[in-house]
Amino acid sequence: MNNKIKQNSKFLLIYPGEFYSGNWGRKLSIKPHLVYIYQYLSRIFEVNLIDLENEFSKPKTSTELAVYKRNSLNRIFSFNFDVIALSCWSSLNYLPTRYFAEKIKKIKKKCNNYSWRISSNFKT
Repeated sequence: MNNKIKQNSKFLLIYPGEFYSGNWGRKLSIKPHLVYIYQYLSRIFEVNLIDLENEFSKPKTSTELAVYKRNSLNRIFSFNFDVIALSCWSSLNYLPTRYFAEKIKKIKKKCNNYSWRISSNFKT
């Protein structure tokens, strides 16, 4: 397998939000780490950025969480992408990052497409 990413690849950067934090933690409308990554990658690749939490709000109930997941997956797959990058900025993002990575991998495999998955964490 060739591990090089082609220069004409389409990147999708995603901030997955937080599933179970409720009102705990602070809400940043602009995610500086994603702005930085976007600026860097967009010099070479076509890049789209989705902040699911800003688009669909933080879920507060299990019903809202189910709607959030469904709407988020629909939004993700409204883009044509070769490479996907999921932000796992804090431990509050771990479960959403894992959930979306697994769902995306499963759906892309059904479509016979292969995509890269990148997960970044400030702890690593």
